[in-house]
Amino acid sequence: MRENSITYEQMLAKINPKVGGSYVFASLAELPPDVEPMALIREQEGVTVALSLEDAQKVGLDLQELYTIITLSAPGSLDVVGLNSGISQVLSTRSIPSNIFSGIYHTHIFVPSDRVEEAKALLDDISGQARAWMNH
Repeated sequence: MRENSITYEQMLAKINPKVGGSYVFASLAELPPDVEPMALIREQEGVTVALSLEDAQKVGLDLQELYTIITLSAPGSLDVVGLNSGISQVLSTRSIPSNIFSGIYHTHIFVPSDRVEEAKALLDDISGQARAWMNH
């Protein structure tokens, strides 16, 4: 662990989840020049993108499966062990699908838009529990 690292418990206590916009996942042969994906993954079969609802509509994508992003406001740390798996496990206890990825600054979670409030409530709850554990 790095000298200035934050522990799993400290990170969990500070996640402060914020609900963002709606997104569509799609596989594209190439990225249209007039869209700005939130996430882009180059795979052997093509490019997978998470596009805002506005950009997805602009390029004519199927809008049946919408996902909403929840951004964890805690300062990111790529060396915190277990954060993504812990969050995934909590969401899976309620059968909430999730696509979790971390950047340098934050962790981002895509969940089905019709389950976002339930997912946020679970994240708020585990963060509150972590704060309580740390205060003992």
